[in-house]
Amino acid sequence: MKYIFALIVFSGILFLAACSDSNEKENQETTESTKSNKNSESKTSKTRYSSDGNTDSESIQSKSNSKNQQTQNSSNENQGSSENLSDNSKMAKDSGEGNNSESQNKNSSNAVDRFNETSANDEAPSFNIHEYKKLNAFLGKYVSNGHVNYASIKSNKSELMAIINEFESTSPSSSWSKNEKLCFWINAYNIFTIKLIVDNYPTTSITKITAKPWDKKFIEIDGSTYSLNGIETDIIRKKYDEPRIHFALNCASKSCPILLNKAYKPGTLNSQLTSQTKAFLNDTSKNDFSSKKSIEISSIFDWYKDDFNSSGGVVSFINKYKGTDYDSPKISYMDYSWDLNK
Repeated sequence: MKYIFALIVFSGILFLAACSDSNEKENQETTESTKSNKNSESKTSKTRYSSDGNTDSESIQSKSNSKNQQTQNSSNENQGSSENLSDNSKMAKDSGEGNNSESQNKNSSNAVDRFNETSANDEAPSFNIHEYKKLNAFLGKYVSNGHVNYASIKSNKSELMAIINEFESTSPSSSWSKNEKLCFWINAYNIFTIKLIVDNYPTTSITKITAKPWDKKFIEIDGSTYSLNGIETDIIRKKYDEPRIHFALNCASKSCPILLNKAYKPGTLNSQLTSQTKAFLNDTSKNDFSSKKSIEISSIFDWYKDDFNSSGGVVSFINKYKGTDYDSPKISYMDYSWDLNK
């Protein structure tokens, strides 16, 4: 009985051992299977099929290639944009440089034109002062028998100012002849006398403008300012020793020598001065030679008697241009009218 019990126990132990081995083997197989499944899963996770039948590695490579292509395309696009911007910038620059070049060329051309124009003006003025075309036409229009139409001149003052501008812009040159210089100053004296009257017109006399109108400095010639007295005394009388000028200069008054209705010109100056002198001496409102023993003459011969010394004195001068033969006549002077020569 004892042996049977021991046999049963021993058989039970063997059975349990066998079951344990089987379970262990099964567990091992399960473990290996699980491990294999994990490895397979891991491998499968790396080689999952994409929906188009390619592996993930191929898909990843494709995606990578696609991404690289997109990057390259983007780079190309950026490069193209950059090139376009560069081209546009270059075009703008070229355009700017072209415009700047054109502007510079234009400015340079304008500068050359201005220089040439200035040089041309310096070398060749738009008028020949010695012809006195405007002055000649002006005097012919507004002066008649020594009477000056100041009212009409004032109404058309631009004509006067055009002549004034010619004198103001002219510089008497040392290269001019004596007659050219003398004509210029005689004509300047007369036209600026007219301007003085017109600027203050209406007036009844030049002496009404100011107490000493001949000392008024208002004449601008080549940057210098003169008075009528300055032109007559400091230039004409002092430099040219020509007594006949007293019958060419007009003081805008009735007792003055009449204003010639022509400009004095270098080629005809001598004959013009002679004609004016004879006309003045033969004007009975200014001189009286009715007596052989006494003469009544203009106060001009009194005020400027020293200027006639080069001609042998006043009487000798009168005899020369009047055609008389006075020999020490009694001399008196006529009253001088400062009424306007209108």
